[in-house]
Amino acid sequence: MASAVVPVVRYVRQNTRGWPAKLAVLTALKGLRRIHGPRDFVVRTSWGFRFAGNTADLVHGAVYAVGVWEPSLTAWLQSRLVAGDVFVDVGANAGYFTLLGAACVGATGGVVAIEASPRNFELLQRNLSLNPAANVRAVNMALADEDCTVKIYPPDAGNSGTAMTWRDERRGRAPESEVPGRRLVDLLTREEAARARVIKVDVEGAEGCLESGLDELLERCHPEVAFVVEFDPKLFHLQGRDPARFLARFMNAGFALYTLDNHSVEP
Repeated sequence: MASAVVPVVRYVRQNTRGWPAKLAVLTALKGLRRIHGPRDFVVRTSWGFRFAGNTADLVHGAVYAVGVWEPSLTAWLQSRLVAGDVFVDVGANAGYFTLLGAACVGATGGVVAIEASPRNFELLQRNLSLNPAANVRAVNMALADEDCTVKIYPPDAGNSGTAMTWRDERRGRAPESEVPGRRLVDLLTREEAARARVIKVDVEGAEGCLESGLDELLERCHPEVAFVVEFDPKLFHLQGRDPARFLARFMNAGFALYTLDNHSVEP
């Protein structure tokens, strides 16, 4: 019965206006998931691209249920990116923002999708294959302070976005794989850096690696480039990094700092 009802509820969600109603449908879907159990899916998002995942995952489940992930960031990217731009997505996960960016910049633009976790990268490649994504270059490497080999630690159950490239002793997990690590300036071609208008970095605490090669990167970038970075001072401290110095590096380079609300499904 749930197998038959879930697609109907999703259809209602897609044609429902207003976030209170959408969230009511999301609640209904969560109840149905408890009956039906996790399921693999391929759906069309609110922005028209196709997305594959599993309902047991936080990010995938939100896209499945309401067609969007982090609507505030989604709206900001749509307002910022235009045809011909380059969008750099560091921590691309399964590719939601990668595909959103690809749609915004069009055939004359480009997207560099960088994802360290091999298991997430596999799903990223699948989602790219489901869509017209000839303008996307996908890279299975990690952001790092220097050229090195980086251990990948598995994510929390039900949240693929929490795969990490550094050992958090509180989690006590062994690494599941290794990938090459590079500075961001070395992960981008000169043309990609020069045309980049948005560089998004969401790498579960490894954002501090942006400091390495930052001056060199900014010399190559367009003067109106914007960085949107997940910033958790606690994770900086756990790695022996100074979060205040990280922000100061950008301020000293002429950037203004803003906060962007980070909600999974509510705008």
